[in-house]
Amino acid sequence: MSVLLILGVLHGMVLWCGDILTFYAVMGMTTIFLVRRRTLTLLVLAAAVFLLHSGLWLLGSYLEVTHGTVNHNWRETAEAWVECYQSDDFWWIAGSRIEEWKYALESLFLSLSFHSFVFFLLGMAAGKAGPSQLLERHESLLRKWLPPTLLTGIALSMLGKAQDFGWLPFSEQMWWLRAVQYPGGTTLMALCYITGGALVFNSGRWPHITRWLSAAGRMSLSNYLFQSIVANVIFMGWGFGLYGRTTAYSGSVICVALFSGQVALSQLWLRRFRNGPVEYLCRKLAYRGKKESAA
Repeated sequence: MSVLLILGVLHGMVLWCGDILTFYAVMGMTTIFLVRRRTLTLLVLAAAVFLLHSGLWLLGSYLEVTHGTVNHNWRETAEAWVECYQSDDFWWIAGSRIEEWKYALESLFLSLSFHSFVFFLLGMAAGKAGPSQLLERHESLLRKWLPPTLLTGIALSMLGKAQDFGWLPFSEQMWWLRAVQYPGGTTLMALCYITGGALVFNSGRWPHITRWLSAAGRMSLSNYLFQSIVANVIFMGWGFGLYGRTTAYSGSVICVALFSGQVALSQLWLRRFRNGPVEYLCRKLAYRGKKESAA
């Protein structure tokens, strides 16, 4: 976890302020003390943390409206960052990156710590119970509830986003919409994403697609960092300078093209090597002379 933490700090300060590696490292250090807990204990703790987080989020959303705690300087701050990242001044960008990373880190820990902790606990519980056994035992039930749960999550998320875009008012009567978007809508969508992916992989259908996606997953850390490097070249002023100049459509095309290329490269890389380059480096630093596990 310490190796991941160092890598995350460097990534957040140099490449992208929205780094999640630092956050995952801290969460991992926290949950490691719960490894020996029973499955039921982990599930109860996950439910308790989720309810606590939901209550705090509801309270925060209500106070934001009723007590005027909304930050009205966000637009000026965003415009300043756009001006910086569109420039070709590398050192100005580097300095702003560090400032933005410190702000983003605080925001991530305040807003995502409880939410992510829930999924860490659920993942530990699923690992103890046996993912394959769980899927085989409850496959029909999961398939039955997956579509309506996904649609509910999408609907809740869209209602919250409608306020962000100004399509619905953020008032004392409508304050609860943003609260149900997160963590409610995002949690349902994440659970459906995980469950749907697990069902597809466990079914044995579309073996060519799952094999290619598995290769990208085995190199997830390398691919994650590579995305940041490529995105900096594409968007920063010292690169192609497209920051703030792309549409939703062109941005989506860039994302699909980048990930498609990574899927292909991951498949080619793993034909010759056992691990991705960053995964290999992390394993070497983590074990340092100790015998590696077979995993």
